[in-house]
Amino acid sequence: MLAGKGLELLWVDDAVGAYFLQVQGSGIVHLTDGKTVRLGYDGGNGHPFVSIGRLLVERSEVPLKDITMQTLRDWIAAHGAAGKALMREDPSFVFFKEVPGDGPYGSERVVLTAQRSLAVDRRFIPLGVPLWLEANQRFTPGTIRRLVIAQDTGGAIKGPVRGDIYWGSGAAAGREAGAMNAMGHFRYWCRTRWRSGCWPQHTIDLARGVPIFGRRNGRWLRMAEPVRVALLVTCLVDLFRPSVGFAAVKLLEAAGCTVEVPRAQTCCGQPAYNSGDKADAKKIARQVIAAFAGYDYVVAPSGSCAGMVRVHYPELFADEPPTLAQAEELAARTYELVMFLADVRGMTEVAARCATTATYHDSCSGLRELGVKAQPRRLLDTVEGLTLSELPGAEICCGFGGTFAVKYPDISNKMASDKIADIAATGAQCVLAGDLGCLLQIAGKLSRAGSRVEARHVAEVLADMTDVVPPIGAPQGHKTG
Repeated sequence: MLAGKGLELLWVDDAVGAYFLQVQGSGIVHLTDGKTVRLGYDGGNGHPFVSIGRLLVERSEVPLKDITMQTLRDWIAAHGAAGKALMREDPSFVFFKEVPGDGPYGSERVVLTAQRSLAVDRRFIPLGVPLWLEANQRFTPGTIRRLVIAQDTGGAIKGPVRGDIYWGSGAAAGREAGAMNAMGHFRYWCRTRWRSGCWPQHTIDLARGVPIFGRRNGRWLRMAEPVRVALLVTCLVDLFRPSVGFAAVKLLEAAGCTVEVPRAQTCCGQPAYNSGDKADAKKIARQVIAAFAGYDYVVAPSGSCAGMVRVHYPELFADEPPTLAQAEELAARTYELVMFLADVRGMTEVAARCATTATYHDSCSGLRELGVKAQPRRLLDTVEGLTLSELPGAEICCGFGGTFAVKYPDISNKMASDKIADIAATGAQCVLAGDLGCLLQIAGKLSRAGSRVEARHVAEVLADMTDVVPPIGAPQGHKTG
């Protein structure tokens, strides 16, 4: 599928070596003219890593105690076509880039240090933290005891009990890395953001699957890993309601995230895509893919835009395998704001107050494409002073639908009228939603009908900004309630 795409960086004469370069994710290639080229990880095809060593053990080809990288290479070399077939049973595939100067670079975007850099699962161990490692040597007596830094990740490194040391480059390092499969434990100390302040100690026993917890005031709390998040602002937020973007940043930072707003971002391409302009939608999507590369997560305060990236980008590039891999990689780490806070960061409550009665409208994309339904309601239940009244027909479209409202204004207007009638039936003083398109449609119709019901984005309420930001369409200085 990659033939003829012009993606080749190098041609090598060692298929087995090329396979293990894929497994390692980086390495050095020696050229026939004596020069070397350093290669680094630049993405994957989205398929899970399958351990060929485990396959050989399950098939009783090699005893578990004897599995090393060298025994795998020897088995493949000795079994001809069967060896080649074994390598093909691992469906994962890595795309590389040439890395100038020093390297390799880990997921923390710093040069890895031999015998000091550790690859971890970021869901459990934050990048950048120091860890004290103690592990038994596998084939020689003795114990490894040293300070290491979590600076990298890997497709095969899953769970709190797995960590891989970077041993460096060269034959000796290869032998060390290939034979390393030891029991032991590591521990780290991480400064929390709790007001009381303390240095909780975290210990993981590599021989058992023990989850990570932090201890404070006699209670055990699950630790949330700091992550680097890119905010997909969306066109409507940028042009009509920037306060939603500021609310999103406030909530993400409260959830322990480092937030960045890539300046190169533009529209997600949804208007073009929905209008059938596939060519322009692809051009826009490629720019979005490039602008949001390298972040742990991409978060949008809009189910519509997040749904475009998560659901429709892979559909858009189904006929372009190289770009499809990039689109699927971006889709896998893109979330709607409240979905991300609740499902990924584990947020269960907010420090906010809003003394009013509100009802909640479910946007079509967030609900049907992303499954956003219970998450905003659970967090809104923790807002002090807020009473939430369920909206009849909460899952029925408000009539906006982007270009739908332009193409079919009469139908759109009738749907908006039905929506504000349902809102009025709840007796709520405020209607909330997670998509600004829906809120502009609803707020406009409420205003034209002379209704005093306010409209707000759910992020503004959860971020405790209702005292400083007026409802949509209201003059500055207006306060909810």
